Amino acid sequence: LARGPRTTLLSWTRALAGVRDRKWFGPAARVPHLAWHLGFGRIVGRFFIVITTTGRKSGRPRHTMTFYTRSSDRIYAACLYGPSSDWFRNLLANPVCTVQTAEGIHSMSGRPVTNTEELATAVSGRGISRRIMRVGYGRADPRDAFERLRDTPLVAFHPSPELGPEPLKPRWPWAAPVVFVGAMVLVAAKLADRER
Repeated sequence: LARGPRTTLLSWTRALAGVRDRKWFGPAARVPHLAWHLGFGRIVGRFFIVITTTGRKSGRPRHTMTFYTRSSDRIYAACLYGPSSDWFRNLLANPVCTVQTAEGIHSMSGRPVTNTEELATAVSGRGISRRIMRVGYGRADPRDAFERLRDTPLVAFHPSPELGPEPLKPRWPWAAPVVFVGAMVLVAAKLADRER
């Protein structure tokens, strides 16, 4: 793990709790989900991963979205709400899931990261969210790493031969082309006004 100023488990947990408790966080957290449903999955999928698990009680597909990094054939996602999060508990009960990013839909198997070497791999992975991972995990003193993983689990996803649950489908996929065409019309109208 990268050495640097020691960021304690307590400060990381307080920072997360402080953000999650803000009034704007709930609505802001729904924006990527809404954008995905509007057909902007290719754009949103560069920043966020959609994880579809099988409900441990209901047996039905359950969808969640969080940021991620990628390293070779593995994807790493942080469980920001801790080990009591439904999607994390669903994965512990049945690790086979469906993962959606900008690169497509994949059947994968998820398991918690439990060692510092793999944590270092996740933090150094590629992806737009790697800076968030570095802030959360990368500056941790190795002595704090296991406590941090216990408090805010990191999940490693690797390809699975088993088929995962039904992926999240956009509800309004026609919205993205409509917005794009509308934007093009506005740009063309502005350019035409300038030429006059």
